[in-house]
Order: sequence, then C-alpha cells, then structure tokens
Amino acid sequence: MGKTIFLEPLWRLRGEYRDLIENPPEGYHFVVRDTWTERGAQTLSQFGASYKILFALYKLAPMQLVKPYLERFKQLPEGAALTYAVLHPVFRPEPWILDMCGEQPHLLVGSEAMFRRFRGLVVRTLASPSCKGIISHVEAGKRALLHALDAPHLESKVLVIYPAVPPKGFRKECQREGHIRLLFVGSANIDSEWQFRDKGGLILLEAFDALRKRFTNLELVIRSRVPADVYAKYGHAPGVRIVRDILPWGEFEGLFQSADIFVCPAHLTPSMTFLDAMSYGLPIVTTDVWSTPELVQDGRTGLLVHHPEAHRYIVDSIAHHDWPVFKEVVNRVHPDLVAGVVRKTTMLIENPELRKGMGSEGRREVEEGKFSIRRRNTALKRLLDDALQ
Repeated sequence: MGKTIFLEPLWRLRGEYRDLIENPPEGYHFVVRDTWTERGAQTLSQFGASYKILFALYKLAPMQLVKPYLERFKQLPEGAALTYAVLHPVFRPEPWILDMCGEQPHLLVGSEAMFRRFRGLVVRTLASPSCKGIISHVEAGKRALLHALDAPHLESKVLVIYPAVPPKGFRKECQREGHIRLLFVGSANIDSEWQFRDKGGLILLEAFDALRKRFTNLELVIRSRVPADVYAKYGHAPGVRIVRDILPWGEFEGLFQSADIFVCPAHLTPSMTFLDAMSYGLPIVTTDVWSTPELVQDGRTGLLVHHPEAHRYIVDSIAHHDWPVFKEVVNRVHPDLVAGVVRKTTMLIENPELRKGMGSEGRREVEEGKFSIRRRNTALKRLLDDALQ
C-alpha cells in the first residue's frame, strides 16, 4: 500500500483532492479524517450565505489560522508519515507540506488586512524545519506568494505542480452544424451569486445578446446561482437556459457533454473549471487574467481575450479581490471585454474544425500532457520522497 499521507483540508475536501486519494503517486496512499467540522463545512459550502458570513468573519479574526491552531494537538491517523495540508499551515511538530492550490497568499490567513498583521507568523511557520515543501499550482501563484511573504529564503521550498483531472469516459463524436451550445459554469456545487459575477457572467450575457442577433440557432446554458435582477432579465430570454439549482453529478456532467464551446470571461482564474472543460474536449474562450495563460494556451486549447481592467486589481502577481476596485470591475460590463468575447466566440462558431482541434488539444493535455495525473504524480512523488528522506 505504501506510505500513508494524511490529507488535511482546511474546511472541506474539494473535488481535486478526492481524485488525489483515488489516484495517488506510486508508493503512497492518502487518507482523510472525516470530522464534524469538515462535514459541516461541506454542507455549508453549498449556500451563498455561508460565504457572506465567512467573509465578514475574515475581517474580524484570522479565520484560516484559528482552526489549525486549535488542532495543534490533533491525533493523526495511525501510521501517517506526513501531513498534506491544503491552504493552511500546520502547527503540530511533524513533517508537513503546504498545498496553496491556485489561491491567493492572503487566504492563508483570511483577509488581506489580517494577512499583513500575521505575515510574520506565517513566514516563521513556513520556514520551520517541519515544513518540507510548499506547492503552488501555477507559476503566478508562486510569484504572488513569494512577493506577499517578502521572504526570499523560502523560494527553495516552493514548487510548482500543475493540477490534474482524470480523463473522462466520454468523447465528442461530431460537431453539430449550425446549432452551437455555449456553456458557462459558476460552480458545480456552490449556490452563490459571487461565483457568477467573478467568472464574468455579466460580460457573457451581454456578449450573447450580440452573438444571438447573428447566430439565431445559438444557445447559452448557465449553471450558476444568478442575481434576481439578472434572472428577471435573462431567465426566459430566447436561447438562454439558466440552471440555478445544484445538479446531481450525472446531470451536471451532461451539460459538458452536450456543449460545444466553454465560455468564461473571468475576472480571476478558475483553474479547475478550465481543466474540467478540457477533459470533455471543449475549446475555451476566456480572459488573459492572472494564471489563465498558463492553463489555456491561446490559439491551441482556447482563445484568450485581453482584460482591459485586470491591472487595476492584479499587482505584482497578487489578485487583490479585497480591494473596492475589484468589486467595481466585476459589477460593471466593460464594452471592450464584451467585444473581445464576441469576436473570439464568433471565430469558434464559424469554424467547426477549429473547435474540434482546440477541444482535442485540451483533452490531450489532460490525458497525457501538462495536466495529466501521470505528470502531476511524478512531480508529487519526487517532493514526497525528498520530504521523507
């Protein structure tokens, strides 16, 4: 069975880590401990109100540090050789690795204000001999972390390991002529309006209005909770289907299987969403913000639209989504961004071979390339081997 690695989420176990349990590196197996806090977090994460409460608490206390600190005497699963901590430090005197996911540095603490207050504690904890490595899922994340920590001595500990998703047992057989379905996903299992806004849902709806005037057989499927005023305007618009309820996995997967183009003009980088789209052979239209060019290769696996306002809230590789300007940007519709989405989506609508080629290249990246389980596990095994020497 190999060496036991204790996989410890902060609040809930996300889908990509369930895959890690099922497809671990050779010589290792991952175990989790199902606690009441994690079960509760998994349930609460489905409701948008939970995030509003959590974001409010972030302003009052270092929420991301509280739970790990209270669990510093936690009993580990029997035989665990190392803790694999997802987006939180470990205060126990044991070997551990931090996985930053594709997240921003301040989320190790909570809000950016709290991060500034507790940055010294975070640096000391990461510099301790117990911390055997820090994983970032993207180069942009590594740059952001090192800049935020202002701790060049930690650079040798930070390793970029790109995420992976398992290949899907599905392959698109043909492209439909003259009937194209666009897909936008806020989240598979989070019932929250902020996902819709952050991923550019307002931009997409404006772009679809323009596209629909030219392509009358065009459809748009949105799986996301949307604001009430948006649903009132678009909920019954021609060609638009808004799925506000969380779907069982089979139905959710069917949205990907029946789509032709994945469109997500995001203001941040929803990395796992892009990999899911690639795994179903979908070409992607999205923006060039933060780490997205590392995930979606422009002209090969998708088409990137320049985001004209990202420089206002992404500074030194850090996406400051606590800043008021970010809230301003995600709640307005920039005409240049809409025009770019219309232009790039039109290219794919009009060219079936381009759609097919980009979809195939994206799937290849998931099956055997940059985002394959094999490549992820090779890099992760090397890190675990070194950590447990």
